[in-house]
Amino acid sequence: MMGEDVFWALRGGGGGSWGAVYAWKIQLLAIPEIVTAFKFERNGTTYELSRLLHKWQFTAPMLEDDFSLAVMVSADGNSSQPMLKFFGLYLGDASTAVYSMTQVFPELGFAAEKCKEMSWIESFAYLAEFDTITDFKDRFSSFDKSPFKVKVDYVKNPIPLEGIISILEIMEKEPHAFIVLNGQGGIMNTIPSQAIPFPHRIGNLYTIDYVVAWSKEEGWRSDDFIKWLRMFYNYMNHLCQRIQELVM
Repeated sequence: MMGEDVFWALRGGGGGSWGAVYAWKIQLLAIPEIVTAFKFERNGTTYELSRLLHKWQFTAPMLEDDFSLAVMVSADGNSSQPMLKFFGLYLGDASTAVYSMTQVFPELGFAAEKCKEMSWIESFAYLAEFDTITDFKDRFSSFDKSPFKVKVDYVKNPIPLEGIISILEIMEKEPHAFIVLNGQGGIMNTIPSQAIPFPHRIGNLYTIDYVVAWSKEEGWRSDDFIKWLRMFYNYMNHLCQRIQELVM
């Protein structure tokens, strides 16, 4: 009989598995010489930010294919209040990006001063918090090397406003944690649900990365941080299961 490892090697199991590569193809896509990258923060009350995040769920996955809009949720280091950091990329000029976003998400307050026009490769350095493109070549970069733990989920149904409020209230209590929400949709919605190996496919609204990080000096607390992340992850699983039951 075929063993489990052989089965997944032949079928293809995704990033956390291994596979037997027997064919591949490369598709080149045209990218404008100038693209628009952006990143900016939004502060406010838990309720105000929850409303923004709730609206993001219905907007980011439905944006035109040339637009990507992600958001990071964390506690403000100075006040322990929640903070949202929006970031993303538009394959075009800034004026078109601003017009497009204000049509579908006026509450975001997207404006030209939040945008930077640059080449596509420069946008990768900018969004990754590098100073220049050459930083990518530095194997000994001083980029943050703090210990961290990550879990990832795919979200198929929007989380109600009350659920988002509860998420932000939990995160307010752990300043070492943050979550990153990346909208799917676009080209991913053209990939059948049974496609393999990686689950970027139709039916997923966005991904959530759950992250907790700590300094080397806080290493003695690593078990506490990991325990907190597992608690939060389990809470999110229960929340999403309840939502799934409501929509069925």
